[in-house]
Amino acid sequence: MLRKSVIATVIIFIIWAIIDFIVHGFILTGAYSETSQLWRPMEEMSPWLIYLVTAVSSCIFTAIYAFLIHEKSRSVAVEYGALYGLGAGFAMGYGSYAAMPITAFIAHIWFLSTLIKMVLAGYIVGVIVKE
Repeated sequence: MLRKSVIATVIIFIIWAIIDFIVHGFILTGAYSETSQLWRPMEEMSPWLIYLVTAVSSCIFTAIYAFLIHEKSRSVAVEYGALYGLGAGFAMGYGSYAAMPITAFIAHIWFLSTLIKMVLAGYIVGVIVKE
């Protein structure tokens, strides 16, 4: 199961990186420009740290499913992804909105993109990580 978990983690990492590139590089570009005072200048951002966070998060997501969820099926995995996504997305989008002067649009997109990423990740672990 370890080999399958590693494969799932790598695929999830790639999918999440692509989604983040689309969301943050295209969908939210204008919103980020309008709130530029909130963000580090591009030259101060650390893409390697962002990729490390994505890698660790994909490892943890897969490990929870592989080691703590005993009934392994595609439907259970998608439900796990949806619940994880609701919790993480709500905290990411609306928790940030409550504490930071970000726009509601940014909060909505952070929530929705996190939910989508987690549901897709659930589907991936459900297809790959089996008993």
